[in-house]
Amino acid sequence: MQVALQKWGNSLALRIPAGFARQIKVRQGDPVQLSLADNKLTIQPAKPSFEAKSLIRKIKKNGLAEFHSSGGQGAGRTSARTCIKPECI
Repeated sequence: MQVALQKWGNSLALRIPAGFARQIKVRQGDPVQLSLADNKLTIQPAKPSFEAKSLIRKIKKNGLAEFHSSGGQGAGRTSARTCIKPECI
């Protein structure tokens, strides 16, 4: 399939047909890995780091600042938790 490159700032952009995106299981905003070898550009889904998809789902569901019970002194109050590392979620 032949497609045209478009200007995007100082870079060039390539539209990925919806059927191709479905086949490699990527959606808008997903990270992809670009590589160049033998004058050929390859695009593939990026390997997730520390179960990125599940972390993203939690962030989308609960928001970036998740609230939880503080326990101990001041029990019943809530405090904002902004850490999004795997050990915090």
